[in-house]
Amino acid sequence: MNVHFDLHDGHDVARLPARLGLADANRIRRSLEEQLDGTRRSLVIDLSGVDFIDSSGLAALLAVIKTARRRDGDIVLAAPRARVRALIELTRLDDFVTILPTVAEASARLSARDQAA
Repeated sequence: MNVHFDLHDGHDVARLPARLGLADANRIRRSLEEQLDGTRRSLVIDLSGVDFIDSSGLAALLAVIKTARRRDGDIVLAAPRARVRALIELTRLDDFVTILPTVAEASARLSARDQAA
């Protein structure tokens, strides 16, 4: 259950494992925050493979969002499945983070943010 990192149009993309729950939330949060160290301050988090997320997983995502913003960066969530998106909306996490249907759109959003800065 590891996070896999790729690049898409110059932006880091984190592909999360199928389950983001209590057992793995802290390890995944640390992995994502480590990726934000140094010159990388923004990240696309690909949720397309996530089929389960609980409150610990949502808290981990919120912590990473806050870390990125403290470092003048940003997080964009990409491609959540319907069940995961419904939970994100139910908890109103979508009020704090951009969610887009594809990794390409999420990467483009970060590129637009970079150009505006």
